[in-house]
Amino acid sequence: PKAGLSAGISQILHHIDARIREPLGVGDLASRMGLSVSRFKTRFKKEIGIPPAEYVLRCKISEAKKLLARPGTTVTDVAYALSFSSSQYFATVFKRYTGKNPRMLLGKG
Repeated sequence: PKAGLSAGISQILHHIDARIREPLGVGDLASRMGLSVSRFKTRFKKEIGIPPAEYVLRCKISEAKKLLARPGTTVTDVAYALSFSSSQYFATVFKRYTGKNPRMLLGKG
């Protein structure tokens, strides 16, 4: 477990990291810990400092930066590889977290 984190939250962080390309719903994460969604959100935010959905999005954006740097990759490829519902939604989230359009990073590895 990471320092200062409960074993349950550490396992959830590992689960998120290992499955970042899959859809990661808060309800599913809460179920993995055996908690209600509201209890899970409260506990996650208390230990990590941000809500679980935001944490997942930040991790997906971090992974997106790596994928966008690969030559020949498209924004749509990255959006779907990371289980975003559309490339437009992905671009909106990406810009919110980075201040940049994802196309600006294409092939800059």
